Amino acid sequence: MMPIARKRKLQLKRESRQIAGRKIRHLRSTDRGYYGVLEKPFIRSWAHRRGVKEYNKSIFGQKRGELIRIIERRLKGRKRLSILDIGCGSCRFLVELRRIFKDRIELHGITLAMPFSPEKLEQLRKKVEAERKRPLDGEEKRVFEEVKQASIKIRERIKKHGIKVHIGLAETHKYREKYDMIFSTETFVHTINPLQALENTLNHLKRGGEAYINFGVADFLKGNPKLKERLERQGINITELARGAYCFRRIGLNKIKLL
Repeated sequence: MMPIARKRKLQLKRESRQIAGRKIRHLRSTDRGYYGVLEKPFIRSWAHRRGVKEYNKSIFGQKRGELIRIIERRLKGRKRLSILDIGCGSCRFLVELRRIFKDRIELHGITLAMPFSPEKLEQLRKKVEAERKRPLDGEEKRVFEEVKQASIKIRERIKKHGIKVHIGLAETHKYREKYDMIFSTETFVHTINPLQALENTLNHLKRGGEAYINFGVADFLKGNPKLKERLERQGINITELARGAYCFRRIGLNKIKLL
C-alpha cells in the first residue's frame, strides 16, 4: 500500500508551489552532493552515461534498436516530432537523438537542477574553504576541476544541440506545450508522488502521443488492475514492454485524473 504522504496531492497555489518546488529541489540536490560539498557523486550524477542504447535496453529489454525504429515510424508523414525526456540529467540521450534525426525533432528535457556555472562553482569552492577554514587539498582540487569541466561541457552541449531544459518537478511542472513522445527511465522512483508525476506526464501528451516509461522499483502498475482500468477509461492505452516498462498511448483529450 502506498504511504499516506505519497497519496497526498500537492494542491498548492502558484506561489506556494514555486516555493515548495525550490525547497524540494534544494533538498534533493543537497542529498546528491550538489550543495556545500564537493564529491564524486556530483560528477557521476551529471555526467552519467545514459544514451540511446541505455534507454532502449531499459524500456524495450533485448529489442535492439527498437527506440529508434519507433521514432522513425512516427516521423513518417510528419515534418517534426516534439520529444520530452523526464529526468534528462546531462541530456546525453537527447544529444544522441539530435545527431540521428537532426532538425526533424524538437527536444525538451526536465531536471531538478542545471549544473553549476564556473562562477557558481568558484563561489561554492570559496564557501567550502571558509566552512572548513582551510584550502582544498590535492584530491579535492582534482574533483573540483572535474566537476567544473563536466559542467562546462554539459552547458555547451545543451546550447549547441538546441535542447530546451526545464527546471522543475515531474509532479507539478506546467509545460507550455504538449508532446508527441515522452521518455523516462527510472526517474519516477525519485519523485515524491509517482502517481501524480504520471498524471502530469500523461496530461502533457498530444492526442495519439506516446509515453515510454520505466518505473524501476516504483512500478505501481504491477498487480494493480484497477489503476490500469482507470487509465483506460480515461483514454490511455497501456502496453507492457519490459520489466517495469510501459508504453502509454493517449487516445482522447480528456484530462487525466489519478488522485
